[in-house]
Amino acid sequence: MKQLFTTTALAAFFVTPAFAGSPSAFVIEDPAVVAITSEATDWSGPYIGATVSLGSGTYIYDSSGKMRIEDLLDTTQFGAFAGYSFQRGNLVFGVEAAYTTGRMEWDSDTYYAYDWIADLKGRVGYAMGDALIYAVAGGSWAGYDYDTHPETHSGFNYGVGVDFHVTDGMFVGLEYLQRDVSLEVGQNTTRGGNIQSISARVGLSF
Repeated sequence: MKQLFTTTALAAFFVTPAFAGSPSAFVIEDPAVVAITSEATDWSGPYIGATVSLGSGTYIYDSSGKMRIEDLLDTTQFGAFAGYSFQRGNLVFGVEAAYTTGRMEWDSDTYYAYDWIADLKGRVGYAMGDALIYAVAGGSWAGYDYDTHPETHSGFNYGVGVDFHVTDGMFVGLEYLQRDVSLEVGQNTTRGGNIQSISARVGLSF
């Protein structure tokens, strides 16, 4: 495991001056050993991994001021990710790309659904021991099956997560991500979705 430990022993001495008709004397008490400090895991470098997610959200159709909203069915999704991190002290910066599959259908109609999602995220985090707590933001693209006619909706994402090193080079984590994607399909007409996911992550760092 990429982990550095620095042990610092501080001895505290209690000095008591003594005056008894002779030159001052100093009495040294028993020393006390104090703090042991440790630095955070080194998260710098490339990494790859896989995810299992629970996805949900809403589909939005907006035409000339008339809005229609449909719930998307909760769906189990599977995906993969790859990224690179830079570390400066306890601060960690990086970029990550992810791809997720899993059909998210309308609650009332199975002809319309999101089939896949691609995310490109910037990450900023803080390392504490073996844990990395982070926030993400970036762009998202979602494949929409519009009555067997494929469309690609695009927009942005943001979220939070935590990764934790469990062995040398291996980590697990949990991430919440919110996506807002859409496509303009005509004058004053858009189709889109607000898609949320909670993902369990497992990865390898190099």
